[in-house]
Amino acid sequence: MSASAGTSDPGCSTCERCEKSGRECRRGITIRFRAVTSVREKRPAQPNDDDDDRTYHLSWKKSQVWVRVPPAVTFATPATNLEDLDEDPQAVKYPARVGFSPHEDGQGGGGGGDADPAGPPANHVPNATVFRETSTTIAAAIAAIPASAEHRSPSQVLDGINVGSPFSAFGNRSDVAHSSSTPNGGDGSTVASGGSYWRSALYQPSTKWPLRTEEEARLFHHFVKHLGAWVDCCDEKFHFSIEVPQRALNYPVIANAILALASRHLARVTQVEDFRSAEYMSECLRILIPVLDDPLGALDENLLAAIVILRLYEEMDDIDEKCHLYGGTRLLNSIAQFVPSGGLGEAASWIFLRQDIYVALTTGQPLNIDLELFRQSPSFHADTSSGWANRMIFIFAEILDYSCRQDQAHSVERWKELEEQVEAWNDNKPWHFRPLWIREDAVPFPEIWMTGPAHVVGQQYYSLSKILLGTFDPRLSRLGFGSHKLRKAAEATIIEHLRIVIGLAISNEGVPAATFHASHILCTCGSYLEDERDREGAVQFLLDLEKQIGWRSSRIIANLRESWGT
Repeated sequence: MSASAGTSDPGCSTCERCEKSGRECRRGITIRFRAVTSVREKRPAQPNDDDDDRTYHLSWKKSQVWVRVPPAVTFATPATNLEDLDEDPQAVKYPARVGFSPHEDGQGGGGGGDADPAGPPANHVPNATVFRETSTTIAAAIAAIPASAEHRSPSQVLDGINVGSPFSAFGNRSDVAHSSSTPNGGDGSTVASGGSYWRSALYQPSTKWPLRTEEEARLFHHFVKHLGAWVDCCDEKFHFSIEVPQRALNYPVIANAILALASRHLARVTQVEDFRSAEYMSECLRILIPVLDDPLGALDENLLAAIVILRLYEEMDDIDEKCHLYGGTRLLNSIAQFVPSGGLGEAASWIFLRQDIYVALTTGQPLNIDLELFRQSPSFHADTSSGWANRMIFIFAEILDYSCRQDQAHSVERWKELEEQVEAWNDNKPWHFRPLWIREDAVPFPEIWMTGPAHVVGQQYYSLSKILLGTFDPRLSRLGFGSHKLRKAAEATIIEHLRIVIGLAISNEGVPAATFHASHILCTCGSYLEDERDREGAVQFLLDLEKQIGWRSSRIIANLRESWGT
């Protein structure tokens, strides 16, 4: 090669890549790489030292992370502009969508595609590949969410343990000004920061909804309108009602999971045979099985969202084998990035925790999820309704885990610590967690009207915590003259809070999650109900639950009647 190695040489053949793209072939200097396993260091000669060089052998650490390379690699011709892409029959073509460019100005983009924007647009997704055609772009399919404003951390002063009426749980012994009513302004979604939405192995580019028939559109709409609210009860951003359906545009596994759950639910509530859900479920498994062969490589919030929906599908089955929950738990515990990341990842993680609580509560098995991961959640610093509700859920999860893993050497001390945490939450909760109205004398269960889903769920988990603390009070196992009296008081507390949990579910019928929580605790502790009116009311509640929501309750009713001896 001559000194002008950067230009094409006469007589040299043109390379295939330049020939295909129709460009001048400019050859550069040939550089070859070889593996280096050792290096030698030259040093000054030393007396009585025969070797003037020192050899260093190189090796990789065991913790070295390697890039995954597929077995087959296809090299594509590099394109300098969009016209080059059009010449490649294998290139993905994106239709123009007017008014969809993040580079257009606020007046509708009248300046044309060559205008240089003053700064990055509000919905710009960094690190994402952007294909431009005139003044339009397709890369801004998801708008960025503004960064969350900082919230001050509420005080966690432990002023003592409440020993009054269970209905005092709805009071607030802290000052109204103690809590800010300003909602969380954002969630730091990974989509907004160029996160896993664009890098996911499950991603498939598309510009239309993945719906083939009117029936599929009806199922999809049913999920958006009804089923997303099941899991968004403690999420003020409503990720599963808003963002997850949008992600179904580019993620077939999410789309099929949505259709499977909606088909199963509609079949249950309308009492018709379900023909389609198994088909959608099979398609989900076809996509998931190869992905889960390498869970760490494929792990992202999109996969987590799909498994959350599939877990709901399993919960509605007659025989709940909990397969996807265990798969999701294994993924969740592998990488702790979801909980502190905010956005969909954090929302899905909290739903996973509630789903794992259901399994542990109804089976008596310890939690599968590592609770330490959740201590990094922004919910522990957000002074919002959902933040307070999630903190109460976390405390209940700790109590449940304590109940299933009792260590006799520390059980009394740990029990007191958990009880103090429960009462600290009750003492310092915001004023808007108070109910709008309470009818304690309502039969069979009290009427308790709350202002929002997070308030209902937070109060339910407070009562659920009181039930478990009363059930697993280590002092009850001690023999003594006062043990019988202590046991009677504990049973009375359990019954009162059972009635509160069911009353909250019935009084706030717009919160489906509340009915599930009441069903779960009846499955575990319903045998404590002694009054005949309470028992009949509990059975009627479970029957209505199956009729209105499609949640199977016949087995719970049979077990309750057996424990009651009726």
